[in-house]
Amino acid sequence: MKKKVYLGLIVLLLLVLTSWLFYQKSILLKTEVVANDLRKALLAYIEQEESYPKSLEKIKYNDRKLSVEYFYLEDGRGCKFIIEGQKFELWDEKR
Repeated sequence: MKKKVYLGLIVLLLLVLTSWLFYQKSILLKTEVVANDLRKALLAYIEQEESYPKSLEKIKYNDRKLSVEYFYLEDGRGCKFIIEGQKFELWDEKR
């Protein structure tokens, strides 16, 4: 009887670990997709307006329900955005 209980607990722990790993990979993939979408939208805005936006209000992108933080850097010479803890930056060529 004890062997069945221990085997059941081991299987349950393996299932939980596998599920958690798949969830983490899913978040990572969504983060990369959101970062690419946001980067493309920012580059299009920068090309049109010839400056970095001070906020993401005018930028249209799909955030896929992830937390996105945006920072305007060094008097408009660059920007940084953080998606689910991962940092991404864009800078002008003069940096």
